[in-house]
Order: sequence, then structure tokens, then C-alpha cells
Amino acid sequence: MSQIAYWGLALFALFQILVCLDMKGIWGWLFRFPIAVVGWSACWFVIAKLHNLVADEIWPYSNYTWEQGKEIFDGLSSFVAVLWQGASPSFFENITTALHHASTAIAWLKPDLGDLGHLNMALFATLCLLAQDSPTQTNRQPDAGELKPQAESQHQPSAQTIPNGPVDYRSLVDPYSVRALAVSLVSEYPQDGTGQLLRAAALFEYVKNNVNYVPDPIRMVNQQLIDEDLIASPTETLRIRGGDCDDHAVLMASLLSAVGIANRMHKVKSKDESWHLLTEFAVDVSIHDDIVATLDNFYDSIDRHTGTRSYWFFKDGPLVWLLADTTRSFVPDYAEMIQSGFMVKNPDNSINWHHLDSTY
Repeated sequence: MSQIAYWGLALFALFQILVCLDMKGIWGWLFRFPIAVVGWSACWFVIAKLHNLVADEIWPYSNYTWEQGKEIFDGLSSFVAVLWQGASPSFFENITTALHHASTAIAWLKPDLGDLGHLNMALFATLCLLAQDSPTQTNRQPDAGELKPQAESQHQPSAQTIPNGPVDYRSLVDPYSVRALAVSLVSEYPQDGTGQLLRAAALFEYVKNNVNYVPDPIRMVNQQLIDEDLIASPTETLRIRGGDCDDHAVLMASLLSAVGIANRMHKVKSKDESWHLLTEFAVDVSIHDDIVATLDNFYDSIDRHTGTRSYWFFKDGPLVWLLADTTRSFVPDYAEMIQSGFMVKNPDNSINWHHLDSTY
């Protein structure tokens, strides 16, 4: 029975180690593990001391006392001592001795459940320390509210009132104000191959999950409606977690530009005369045949319902352009653009915009 309990505790310890590695990686785990060991050793010393005081009162001549040992702490100290003296000529002798002590402590033939119990508690404390600064998983996406207004570019006001008439939407793109956020969102994806596609999809998902579609506020002056578009800066859109199509498009273009992904914005008109601003991004034509599988794997791995997906993308020389309109369901949801009347599918199955006004 002791063997079963021993291996059960050993497997549980291994499981906790794997969870620690998944949450913070090896260095994040190793940094907190010694702290947990010292903390648990101190806690155990106090727990055992209090237990023994009570046991001595109730069962004066009993064998119910607990060892107040600090085996884990002593073992860790021996390894630290070996590493500390690593530059000495006796390093290999010291490390051999330490490994021998560790092998003896494992007690293969005579399992010491107490040592494994201490190890599991130390690992559990490590998990608690990791959870304190990891509210989500390893590749955590920063909360939109973490971007403060003062992080905006000094040259970019929080919102601009745009009069009716031609507007240079590209001048409103501000990649530097959102660069820290963009870099943190794409850091787990490679730079080459399908990495650019995955980076763009990750940026799209963040905006999709954190920024709602809301129309511009109604503004009145002297009881007269002000018929001018209001376009927020990227950081302001993130701060209020909402905006209309031009706010979404400018934010998406800013995030893509911040990590070096080519992008453009289209101002288009639908069949019912409604205007819309959207963003597209480009990937290298060399990954053309991998786009569908890459996006399928990406969307299958996230916890967001996207419905039936139909990917369309357009080759233009050395680039392939994909829609990154966060008012749609996924990358690149051109099918919904047809349903909304912004695109037209011709009898020869070619697709074009119903009315493309400008590209920025």
C-alpha cells in the first residue's frame, strides 16, 4: 500500500510541475519554487510544533508527535551550496555527493511518503505564487483597460471630429501608441512562414473580444445636430472598449502596423448607400496554399464560436490580401461583406467591391 501511495504522490508532483511549466515556463517556475520551499518549511515547522504541544498535553507518553524536520529545505540548501562552490576544483565531487544524497532521499526501496508530501505542498504553493501574477494562461492577452490615455502619442488626440468630405484615414493610424500591446499579443508566433498570418489573426481576435461595435455619440450644438464623424484614437478605442467601423479600422491598422504587417484601409459603399471603413492585411504569396489550414487550426484552438467559416483571399502580385474587419466574424470573412451588399459576386464567380471609394 505504501508503494501505491508513494507513486501516486510522485505522479501528482509531476503533474504539478507540468502545470507550473505551462503557466510560466521553466524560469518562471524555478524562480518561485525556492520561495515556496522556504515558505512551506517555515509553515510546517510551526504546524508540527503546535501539533506536538497539543499531543504532549493529551497523550503525554504517546507516539503521536510529528517530525519538525525541514528535509526539503536541507536538500535545496545542499544543491545551492554545490552551485555556489561550482568554481572550486572539488565541484564534480560535490555534485556527485549531492546526487547520491538525493538518490538516497528518494528511498526507492523504502518510500518516504513524508518527503513526497512536503514536495507536493511546496509545488502547490508554487502554483499559488504563479497564479497571483498569471490571471490567465502563459500567453496572456493584456486587458484593454491596461492601456492608459497617457500612453497615446503626443501627436494623436484622443478623438477627432472629421468634417464631411475627403478624409485621410491613414494619418489617423498611430502604431506607436499600441506597439507594446501588439508585441505582447504576437510574441508567441514566429516571424516567418505562416507566422504573419497567425499574428494578424491574434490581433484580430483581441480586438474582436475586447472592443464592441457602438455608433458615434449624438452631439448637439444650439439644438442643432452635428453631422460630422468622430474618430477616436487607437488607445481611446481600447480604453472605452467600443467604437464604430472607422474606430475599429484605425485601431486594427495601428496594431498591424505596430508589428510590421502590411495593411490598407478601404472606404466602401453598399447597395443601400451605406458607407463602411475596413482594414485588410497582406501575407507573402508563398504561404497561399497554407492559409486555409492555418486559419482552421487557429480558430479550432480558440474558445469563440465563429459559425461556418468560408475563407476568401485575393492574390495581388507577391502578396495575398485578407480582410481584417473586426465588425465581421473572423479572418477573412468576405462572405458576410457580400451579404451586407458591400461586395458583388459576378456570374463568372469573380468578386469585387460594389463601390470602392478610396484606399488608404
